[in-house]
Amino acid sequence: NENPGLGYTECNLHTQLIGPKASVMQASDFMLGIFMLGRWTFYRDHNHEASELYLNLSDRSGWRFNFGKWQDLPSGSIVWNPRRQIHATRVYGEPFISVFVWLDNISCKCNLIYSGDWSQIEQDLLNEKTKS
Repeated sequence: NENPGLGYTECNLHTQLIGPKASVMQASDFMLGIFMLGRWTFYRDHNHEASELYLNLSDRSGWRFNFGKWQDLPSGSIVWNPRRQIHATRVYGEPFISVFVWLDNISCKCNLIYSGDWSQIEQDLLNEKTKS
């Protein structure tokens, strides 16, 4: 399944400040930019060949790694995803904004890794959205 989820496809944005294309500074083996996900969005479980670092700028975002327990992380937290680690993000009532860095394999694609709970997570976020 190559569908990252409706929330993700409708409300995600990233801009490269340093990277291979259309960047302020050109680099062929490093990428740095700003990443945003809209409110009530679930970015489904995925992995990639790039090692990745996030510096969270938003007050709260949910993360899980290798289908483990969800963790809510605060602003200022750092998330490190070594290459091929499965990870997912969920966003609550405020948009998620972060600085992201890909340290290698920057031209690789993301691979969605199916989990049977995607529909339930998306429904839970929708229920929270309608309550607010």
